[in-house]
Amino acid sequence: MCRISGAAQATLPAPARFFAAKAEPVAPPIPDVMLRIAHEAIDRYKVPLSAVHLIQRAVLVHYPDVTRRDIMSGRRTKNIVLPRQVAMYMVKKLTLLSLPQIGARFGGRDHTTVIHAVRKIEHLITKDPELAAVVTDIEQSLEKAEANG
Repeated sequence: MCRISGAAQATLPAPARFFAAKAEPVAPPIPDVMLRIAHEAIDRYKVPLSAVHLIQRAVLVHYPDVTRRDIMSGRRTKNIVLPRQVAMYMVKKLTLLSLPQIGARFGGRDHTTVIHAVRKIEHLITKDPELAAVVTDIEQSLEKAEANG
């Protein structure tokens, strides 16, 4: 066990602070800068809900007859299913969210539904140039939005 530096120790819960303060140093203390780097790396894996909303809105631009409420709903009509699947595919491709996390952000769907959506869109992109163009356009619009801040 190693002694934890003061700034890092302050972020620990009370019982952990007690034991951290009493710990005998076996290894050199972890510098605060290293802890900050580790926290920043972990934070990169957190995807804000707004990122999923942004992707959903970018997809829905190409499907004007479908609303965000529609893709979150349990309805399975063809005009809703394809935009929902495209949005799930885009979220999977552009974020580090797990399949269950993606399903949760699409009305509580199961991770297997997300797997099916991703595989289906990957397959359709190879067969349907129009859909491939839509997906490329969505990616470009999201890249442009990211560049503009």
